[in-house]
Amino acid sequence: MAKETGRQRIYVIRDLEQVRALAKPLCLRIIEALAGRSMTTTQLAKLLNDTPSNIDSHVKKLEHVGLIRPVKTKRKGKYYQTLAESFYIDRALFRLDQKAFIEIIEAILASTSQEVIESTKRGVLKPAEPQGYITIHKRLHGRREEIEALYGQIRALLRQCEAMRQRGGGKRGEDKSYVLTLIFYPVTSQTEWEQTAVQL
Repeated sequence: MAKETGRQRIYVIRDLEQVRALAKPLCLRIIEALAGRSMTTTQLAKLLNDTPSNIDSHVKKLEHVGLIRPVKTKRKGKYYQTLAESFYIDRALFRLDQKAFIEIIEAILASTSQEVIESTKRGVLKPAEPQGYITIHKRLHGRREEIEALYGQIRALLRQCEAMRQRGGGKRGEDKSYVLTLIFYPVTSQTEWEQTAVQL
């Protein structure tokens, strides 16, 4: 594996073709894997537990839409890296194509599910040891100011996560890699909630 060179810190996606590429779970995992350092398709296949041919086709797709690029070629093959350290999708795109938003959410959930399964099979995630992981799916009801306060706390947590990611790891063996998947979304409007409450 090789260190990344000449990457942007942040890239804002404003192209629907790039969004559709990310909407494929494996493409999303490749982007996540290459966020840390450049790798060959063979290295990606081993890391993501997939076939080199499947990885290669998805890498070509990501390269075609401009989200990753080759940075060097060595004896082991061509090394790829992401265009930027972090990617953000311009929400204005979802006004043009709501289906793209749904596909991105599906890809995020599928990628998370696959990583949890693989981590469990490898013994990295130990279900009998709850100190090592957190899972939660909870429906919340709150006043507008309570929801806004919670939203602010979540954004603060995400800023802390981004700072940790940019800082990088410490000495070998000291750090562990974790994944945080978080979707905080409305399911009813205030009016719908009031009507439901009355019916109950």
